[in-house]
Amino acid sequence: MYDVAVGEGRDPGPLFPDNIRTMGLRLSKRRLDVVGVKPDYVEIFEITQSAGLKAAGQALVYPHLLRVTWQVTLPIVTTILCRECQPDVRESLENFDIAIIVVESIPNAQEPRG
Repeated sequence: MYDVAVGEGRDPGPLFPDNIRTMGLRLSKRRLDVVGVKPDYVEIFEITQSAGLKAAGQALVYPHLLRVTWQVTLPIVTTILCRECQPDVRESLENFDIAIIVVESIPNAQEPRG
């Protein structure tokens, strides 16, 4: 599955009509790039050009959000697919058993911002 919505989203507030609030909640949910379902586990793939702290945070938080939002009971594995990984981030991710796959290029992946 691609672009899987998880989390609660952000409510724009009571000053907005209900239809706008509902749309705001739906559109502001976190999005998992790819989720693969196997018979004995679920795998989240975070796809980025450069794996840094943003990707690390996503890799740590997304399994919980997937479990809560979709009531996943199987073990969840997280893999970051990237063109490059910052060395200190790689070491930290490995300590959390988050796999990192470095490839030469990733078509259509967003360039890192900021």
